[in-house]
Amino acid sequence: MTGVLIDSYLKDSNHQVEEFPNSSRIIRNYGKVLVENGQINEGMGYERKAILIEEPDDVAASWLGNDLHNWDRFRDAAEIYTIACVIDPDDVNYFVHLADELTICLKKFYSTIFNSDNAEMDSKDIVPEPLLLKIFACCISFKPLSTSVYARLDNSAKRVEIDIKNNPNIYPLLPLSGQDRKQIALDVHELLKTELTDFKNDYQFNLAQQVT
Repeated sequence: MTGVLIDSYLKDSNHQVEEFPNSSRIIRNYGKVLVENGQINEGMGYERKAILIEEPDDVAASWLGNDLHNWDRFRDAAEIYTIACVIDPDDVNYFVHLADELTICLKKFYSTIFNSDNAEMDSKDIVPEPLLLKIFACCISFKPLSTSVYARLDNSAKRVEIDIKNNPNIYPLLPLSGQDRKQIALDVHELLKTELTDFKNDYQFNLAQQVT
C-alpha cells in the first residue's frame, strides 16, 4: 500500500472513530492500523481506549496483549490478557495467552517489569503458584482441547517445571464454569493491576524508547 493510500485509509479510519466514539470495534481497528503503520505508541493507545468504553471488546484486549508481547512487555501483556479473560471467559485462547505470559515472567524474572520502582523482588510473590495453577485449570477446563492449544499450554507449564498431566493440585479444581474462570481472571488482575489498566487515568506507552 502506497503512502498516499495509507494516509487516506488512516484519515477515513480516524473519521470513523470520531463518528462512532463508543464503538470498541472501530476504535481498536484504527489502533491496529496505526500500529501496523509504525505509529506504535499512538496505536496501542487506541487499542487501550477500546477497552475503556462501556461495552469493551475482548478482541481489543487480545490485540493489545499481543502487541505488548511482541515488544517483550510480558508482564503488561499478562495484565491486559486478564481483561480479555474477564470479558470473554469462554475463549480458551485468552487463558492460554495469560498462562504463557505469566510463565515467561516467572522464568525470565523480569523484576523491573514487575516492580516500577526497580526494587529487588521475587517474581513468584506476584502470582503465587496456587493461583497460577488455577489458570492452568481454567485452560484444561475447556473440553476438548485441540492438539495445538494443549501443546502451547504444556510448553508454558514446562517453562516453570509444572507437570499439567500429573500435578495433584490442578485436577481437583475441575470442573470450572465460565463464571468460575472469570473470577479467577479477576483475582489475577487484582494482583497485577497497574496504571496500565487504571482506566481513570491516561497512560503513555513510550515503547520505542524501551526496546534495545
